[in-house]
Amino acid sequence: MARTKPGKLTTCRCAAFAVIDGNRVVEQTGCTRQTNRQFVQGHDAKLKSLLIRAGVAGLRVRWTEDDQAREGDPLAASRGFGFGHQVEAGIRGRLDKLAKQAERKAAKAKPRIVAIKVGRHVYAGAEVDPATGAATYTTRSGEVKTIEAGKYKVQEEQ
Repeated sequence: MARTKPGKLTTCRCAAFAVIDGNRVVEQTGCTRQTNRQFVQGHDAKLKSLLIRAGVAGLRVRWTEDDQAREGDPLAASRGFGFGHQVEAGIRGRLDKLAKQAERKAAKAKPRIVAIKVGRHVYAGAEVDPATGAATYTTRSGEVKTIEAGKYKVQEEQ
């Protein structure tokens, strides 16, 4: 897209884009500003972040270009502006971050094996439930017991 003629105001280009799920519009920039350029200052970044959010969510984008409605993935929508590589990197980076967060959450969900002190006795190999904090341990006589969080002290990780 070329710049418009000086003095001729047009709607900011970011207003022409909408994130869709099926035929339902999920998100738009909501821009109504007029400019003699493609974008009002900062609205190219506003459009990039909209396209990145759409890409991360796996949604499609609908936009108007040369008075024609078009539809495609967020990368197709960013072509012609010169920031497609930034949209692609943003989507990839956010998806990587979400995958790492899911891995950390899954690791936290596993019971921790620790040595705990209950009263004056220390029990090695106790399992601490990450959701409740309750610890399950085996006494010296072979009895399996569960004790609620706050009623024991963690001695060491195993």
